[in-house]
Amino acid sequence: RAAGLGNERGFVVVDDFFKHAKYPNVFAAGVAVAVAPPAPCEAGCSVPKTGYISEVMAHTAAKNIAASIEGKLLTPKPEADLDAKCILDAGNMGIIMYTDRVYAPKRRRWETLLPGPW
Repeated sequence: RAAGLGNERGFVVVDDFFKHAKYPNVFAAGVAVAVAPPAPCEAGCSVPKTGYISEVMAHTAAKNIAASIEGKLLTPKPEADLDAKCILDAGNMGIIMYTDRVYAPKRRRWETLLPGPW
């Protein structure tokens, strides 16, 4: 935050190409990025930034860094079709969750509980 890269919560505000809002040569992705929830949430909800979602963001940011250096067009965030895959350890059980869209209305969603121990 002291360097002016993060917002009041320390997250980096980026545009649709993962470029910093103020410094166009700075890119950020994953858990470092400030992501606004798709709808207002009185409880202070956040948008998930799991490993999979962070990887998709980083892949797009890396392409855009290369495109920026080469003077090519940048690729926007894949928000509309970004899905979420989560595998969680819940003690003596496991949970697998999936949704086909993180930021847009969901078309498919499922969860399953895997009894343990393993």
